[in-house]
Amino acid sequence: MTARPDFRLDGNHEAPMRTKEEHNRQVSGVESKPSCSSRYGVKRSCPLNDVPFFHCVEGSVFDSFHDILEGVAPYIIKLVLRHFIVRRQLFSESEFNIRVASFCYGSPDSKNKPSANFQRKMFTSRKNLRQGGCQMWCLMRALPFLICDGIECSEEDKKHMEVVFLLQDITRIVFAFEVSPEDLDRLDSRVYRLLEQYKCLLVDTHVEVEDEDEEDVDDVGEGGPVLQNEGLEAEMEVEDNEGEVEPGDDTVETEEPRAKAKKWIIHLFNKMHHLKHYSDMIRLRGPAIRLWCAKFEGRLKIFRQHSAVYCNFVNIPKTMARMFQLANILKDDEESPLEFQQGLVVTDHNILRSLNIRAGEELVMTNSATFRREEYRPGLFVTLLASDFYPKFALISNVFVHQNQSVFLHVKPWEVLCLSAKYNCFKVSPDDQSLSSTVNVLSLQNFRTVAPWCVRESPSVYLSPRTIFV
Repeated sequence: MTARPDFRLDGNHEAPMRTKEEHNRQVSGVESKPSCSSRYGVKRSCPLNDVPFFHCVEGSVFDSFHDILEGVAPYIIKLVLRHFIVRRQLFSESEFNIRVASFCYGSPDSKNKPSANFQRKMFTSRKNLRQGGCQMWCLMRALPFLICDGIECSEEDKKHMEVVFLLQDITRIVFAFEVSPEDLDRLDSRVYRLLEQYKCLLVDTHVEVEDEDEEDVDDVGEGGPVLQNEGLEAEMEVEDNEGEVEPGDDTVETEEPRAKAKKWIIHLFNKMHHLKHYSDMIRLRGPAIRLWCAKFEGRLKIFRQHSAVYCNFVNIPKTMARMFQLANILKDDEESPLEFQQGLVVTDHNILRSLNIRAGEELVMTNSATFRREEYRPGLFVTLLASDFYPKFALISNVFVHQNQSVFLHVKPWEVLCLSAKYNCFKVSPDDQSLSSTVNVLSLQNFRTVAPWCVRESPSVYLSPRTIFV
């Protein structure tokens, strides 16, 4: 348990963990003296503590979707873009929008590609970046290509990009479906370096804030079990005690009664502190991606869609519940684990023999097959196996569907030349010494496909996987 001022001074400050006894004592103290709430980070007792064998201190988990994709990542990317666009002026926000819109993300990221709606006031005020969580994930992976392509980076620029690289490495570990103990040790190391670099490069810098609309200000984030609630910027908070001045209070009164000269002071914030405890949480609860709320929010997306078009103001819950049930009935009837485009029936005996296809069984060659919500098509890469050094990637050349049940991929192995220091991803090239083979998608090391990314006026091919491989 650490205090907010201590964490702001040193993001890697070591403090004892909160215990049930300490938490209960603090709850009692807040009930008798409410002003202690901000000191302890506790507002009231959790009702779930009445459930047998559960306590909020030992049973709480972090939501990686909100902590990283809607918390740490947008703020860090915003500050890095401010460095390149506002301070260094290597390109304008219009040029950056052109890069975002023209970059070839590939079919795996086509639904979540970032919106080209960046404005200068987003970098000079407390406005957010107007990107969704999955869009932010894609933007974070593609950011080195969008920034570093075609420009010469100074040493200071490279230090800012290193912050992005550390954030990428943390995200790949946290969002992985399988994590080894060595990966968790590496996660602790990356988080330590991220907080150090963030403190050295970005914290305690003052930015003049332009006029902004209240609804455009960054949303206030949730607090954690250790620190009290605060948003992405602590200076945006409205404290109950008007006479007190917080370390992040950046509003100064001028001679005019209603005029305020504002300064945006950048601090370490709560969700960065959450990163320090992710390795311990994963050791106790398993992969963090299996605990995030994105799956539940996606499931409830239908409510947002129907509420915008239905005009029932008499019994809204009944209407929404009925539409949700009908949509799930139709979805269960129509949804299949395998969907594919109709193609040519394979009659080549060599191909049928290599796949052990029996006489009378149908094998179809298709341009696209979606198996368990992952699309496979020629031109994408898959991971055949992982090693301690580099994973083994292969390029899909053909897609086969057997008996409308299983998917086979005809692939050509590619070799990893290096881990690019400029883009923090794998640089690959065709492996002329390896032969093509046909594999079942169930035998892949990682079921997700990866689109090849390229830079302008260069034949090099790069692969930026979403997660690590075990």
